[in-house]
Amino acid sequence: MRRILAIVTGIGVGGVLIAAFEGLNSILFPLPDGVDMSDPEALGRALADAGPQVLGGVALAYFWGAFVGAWLATSIADSEHRHFAGVVTAFFLLGAVFTLFSFPHPAWFWVAGPLAVAVGGHFGWIKGCSTVSARRARRDAAPTPAG
Repeated sequence: MRRILAIVTGIGVGGVLIAAFEGLNSILFPLPDGVDMSDPEALGRALADAGPQVLGGVALAYFWGAFVGAWLATSIADSEHRHFAGVVTAFFLLGAVFTLFSFPHPAWFWVAGPLAVAVGGHFGWIKGCSTVSARRARRDAAPTPAG
């Protein structure tokens, strides 16, 4: 049960983090007034005209969401096995690819978006392994009650 909770928590917290970063990004770099968000072609043109800082912020959101999600999944599962972080990373990677096919993106973002997720997930797993190792070292060093 703990390991399922680890994956669900990683996806949930990572997803909230991505949404928060994207929300902040849209405040810092708003799209022009009048862009029809329900028209994929209009949204793609607006993103192309807005400059790389807009999608650069999205790539950062992908990185940090995958990083935190993978780190939490590995840490909560209390396991250095890669599959906990891998499931979280794969979930966000599928989301990034789905978004790429939803509306037009510049060519560079077809590389940057999924790469940000993969790199964030990998480094999140490394950080999670460090957390698990430190926790185990503290547990092993703790004095045991005399019995």
